[in-house]
Amino acid sequence: MSDERPGGDGGVASLDEALGATVRRTGALADGVYLLSAQEPVLGLAAVCGMPRATVAPWRRVAVSAAGPLSEAVREDRLVWVGRQEDMARPYPNAAAGMPYQFAVAFTPCTACAATGSWRWCGPRAIRRP
Repeated sequence: MSDERPGGDGGVASLDEALGATVRRTGALADGVYLLSAQEPVLGLAAVCGMPRATVAPWRRVAVSAAGPLSEAVREDRLVWVGRQEDMARPYPNAAAGMPYQFAVAFTPCTACAATGSWRWCGPRAIRRP
């Protein structure tokens, strides 16, 4: 999806490189960045690494008012960690219905990009079950 991101020379490649480096360094399955629209309270997926476009298409645009961990991270300006699918189902049953498999995910404000309203998510590759 990063090719949909406006921004000029080098911006997209730099973001793609940073996402790829994060995935490799952390052992995550995927990484992505959402940007807050200046025109409406909606987050748009600016870049993703490690997942096919079709997989993340339902979450290409997310309303800030939506019930889900990304929107909660934005509204509360804090890290939101979901350690397993069951932890998603309790507070966000509709979001969990769209991801019916075991996973973990973290959404956090991107402090280096705070002026643009950026939020980052990262999903771990391996999940240990209790």
